[in-house]
Amino acid sequence: MNRSVAFIVAAVMLLADASGLQAQTALTPAWVHQWNFGQDPLPGLYAPPSKDNHVMVDPVTGLVHCTISDEPGAFSIWNELLYTFDPQGTDLTPVQPPVVGNVPEAYYPGILFNGHATFESDVYDGSFIAAHAFTQVQTGNWATYASFGTIGGLHGMASMELPAPGPTAFQVTLGDGGYVLSSSTGLVGLNPEGWPIWRDPAGPGVQDVHMQDGTAWALLADGQVERIDMATGVVLPGITATVTGQRLLVGQDQFFGVEDLYNGNAEVTGFDGQGNVVYNTNVAFGSNGTVTDAVLDNMGRVWITFTETDLNGAPITGFLAGIGADGTAHGPWTYGASMNSIACDAGQLYITGRVNITDTDTYLIGVDMGIAMTTADEEVSKTTFDVWPNPTRDEMHFLSNANIQKIELLDASGRVVRSWSDKQRLAAGALDLSCTAPGHYVVRALSLRGVSTASILIQ
Repeated sequence: MNRSVAFIVAAVMLLADASGLQAQTALTPAWVHQWNFGQDPLPGLYAPPSKDNHVMVDPVTGLVHCTISDEPGAFSIWNELLYTFDPQGTDLTPVQPPVVGNVPEAYYPGILFNGHATFESDVYDGSFIAAHAFTQVQTGNWATYASFGTIGGLHGMASMELPAPGPTAFQVTLGDGGYVLSSSTGLVGLNPEGWPIWRDPAGPGVQDVHMQDGTAWALLADGQVERIDMATGVVLPGITATVTGQRLLVGQDQFFGVEDLYNGNAEVTGFDGQGNVVYNTNVAFGSNGTVTDAVLDNMGRVWITFTETDLNGAPITGFLAGIGADGTAHGPWTYGASMNSIACDAGQLYITGRVNITDTDTYLIGVDMGIAMTTADEEVSKTTFDVWPNPTRDEMHFLSNANIQKIELLDASGRVVRSWSDKQRLAAGALDLSCTAPGHYVVRALSLRGVSTASILIQ
């Protein structure tokens, strides 16, 4: 099996763009890997939405992982292989890449499959979970299964079968509390060893699911957001927000809905932690196709991949767009290959997809996240937070260029001794400290952009 070869791409080309976004620019990766296999070999069997592999970043180890099918031939048993890289693009994959999924013959003896793909995957601290999909040749239905284990290889599988047109409702995620599987029938929580620990019917079904700080976040089919405690399976108090879209992105005290409008446009809605709409932004890609993936970076920016398709739904060209923390759209940037999946760390984006419609080649690129940062964006992303008078006795005033959702007062040991989240009081920009003991404190402000701090002395 051919190993990937890294190379630097150095070409920038400006294209005219009639949309309200910036002029389209050819994407310039920092590094590229390419394989001469991995994508569906037969026309008309592109796994929706043309996703034959997936990329993910481990938030603990910082390593980049990419799943690719070995694709030995049509109507055969295919293995999903895992390739590993550091952020600089160095290939760390063993000579024999680990198998992290394959068509489960034990569940479907004597049935032929095709259109195999990793539809979704996630990784955390060396553990992984992936949702796979493949077509049954005899029935035309899609079968799906989840595989889970460590980066070293497959540990277990959970299987299910879905009718045509495909497995779009089958999602997976994981964190330090275990794994979560979701489908049109609800959610299932698994402990780190892969044993089921709770089940939630989730009413109308689930569109998307994510893990954040030991809580499973689910976007239900009716647009409601549900949060579930991973340890107990208890549904937490609801968020009064309706999210339109197929994807849910969750950050610290913020979440986002991403909707494919299926007309060459996407819509991104940003919410604060209480479910209040912060912005609503339209992204115009200007061509027929589909949104293939979206990711949230640590600066509160949303990145979207979009693949242009021909009249038969076959992938042609990929587009990347970014939404700044203030809701401003940037891009799109073009790439002469389809885009299946996107992931990110603190400084880079990682995108994978099909190189060319005429072959089965797969690529993985690393892209500097600074491509979307103009001078104005850099100023917007710098959150200011000032407090006065300092020292003070009984009142503190504050000013910030961010929408503050909560302010906490921490003593010298780091313990939160006071907190304020009332919107009217925060909007007034002044807080009463008259009942607070004298001493040195840290004032912590939580906003959609993250956390800001200041020191204050109460006399």
